[in-house]
Amino acid sequence: MELTYGRAKGGHPPDSTKQVPLVSCGHSRLRAGFAVVLLVVSCTHAGGVTNRPPMIERRTPPRVRTTPVAGEKQKQAERLERDGRALEAADIYRELLREDPVLNKALVHRLVKIYAGEGKTAEALKWAKVAAGDHPDPQAMMAGVHSMLGDHATAVRLLQRELKNEARSRRRLTLHWQLAAVYEKMGATGMAVKHLRHAVDAAEAPPFKAAAERRLAAFLKAVQMTPGVAQPDRQAP
Repeated sequence: MELTYGRAKGGHPPDSTKQVPLVSCGHSRLRAGFAVVLLVVSCTHAGGVTNRPPMIERRTPPRVRTTPVAGEKQKQAERLERDGRALEAADIYRELLREDPVLNKALVHRLVKIYAGEGKTAEALKWAKVAAGDHPDPQAMMAGVHSMLGDHATAVRLLQRELKNEARSRRRLTLHWQLAAVYEKMGATGMAVKHLRHAVDAAEAPPFKAAAERRLAAFLKAVQMTPGVAQPDRQAP
């Protein structure tokens, strides 16, 4: 599953079943309205409810334009990933980036995914910062990476800071969705619901408001909460 962080694009609502992927861990029905970036990320079960697998998946990496030699190296790296030898694959991706950092820059996102999945926090953050340099919403992207590494407090801080300075309706909507996903991973169900409700309030265009209302209703149903009734968090935010 390709994870995206940042602004929703285009004139259509970020429908929860078509345009926008899930951004939560293990068992959540939260989906985020981020339509730009490229990370396949990992997370652990945090007590939510979802119908999707964990965020690290055995998946063929996105293709980049390569020379014949580079193409063979990338295929070799992909085979290593499929065989569970992700760090060996990362060494090849780094070699390809040294050979042509512009042509192969999509591989930066593979490195973030690999190092995060292998628990290599310093390397994951190092390459995430490289990826953020070309990203239209770098702070939202970095928040997502911190969250998948388990540093939810930093993710919340980054997202809240962006939200505080953001006046645009559509981006406030996606930031609230991303915050809801982080809180849901923390087991803070009440805070997740709070931000899903804020997302409904932030949506101005009718199609976006309808999408936000569907998302909220689906999450309330998933966690067996009654609309309009607050429920204590399982874990403090």
